[in-house]
Amino acid sequence: MNPDDLEALIHRRASGMTIDRAREVPRDVVERIVNAAVAAPNHRKTRPLRVAVLQGESRLGFGEAVASVMSAQGEDENRVEKARTKYGRAPVVLVVASAPGESDLETAENEYSVAAGIQNMLLMIEAFGLTALWSSPVKGAEEEMNGFCGFPTGSRMIGLIYLGHGTRETPPRDRPVPEINWLN
Repeated sequence: MNPDDLEALIHRRASGMTIDRAREVPRDVVERIVNAAVAAPNHRKTRPLRVAVLQGESRLGFGEAVASVMSAQGEDENRVEKARTKYGRAPVVLVVASAPGESDLETAENEYSVAAGIQNMLLMIEAFGLTALWSSPVKGAEEEMNGFCGFPTGSRMIGLIYLGHGTRETPPRDRPVPEINWLN
């Protein structure tokens, strides 16, 4: 791959939520997508990436677990009901977390590494011609999510990635040119 091809892939990647719920994503493709995350930079080689692949009924079970926390926190009932079913919007949901470090600094570095790994996964998803949306986890539900996914206590939720085959083309996004401070 040359720099122009890579640059085109990076700028073509865009979040999309028009996903065919019924069309499965092959397991080997999901594994390749997740394996791309391990190539992200990782301070001190702590290998903090934690991933759970939700498919089938586990997506709705996860939604029930999250909804119960939201309800206990006094969230609006419409939001609670939405949480019960929203993880069924795609055939695959990747729950991505970062293992805690031995210090606050290591914990933060672990989170940066996992976030970089998610970008690698998103680029692989784009390369496969699939659609994805990186979503934030529900606040206050982290320990419930950790328990559901089998992650160690104290793991930090970095995101949920809805993954599948798009039902329409995601329109290109206008992205601003970054402001760069050139210092000599």
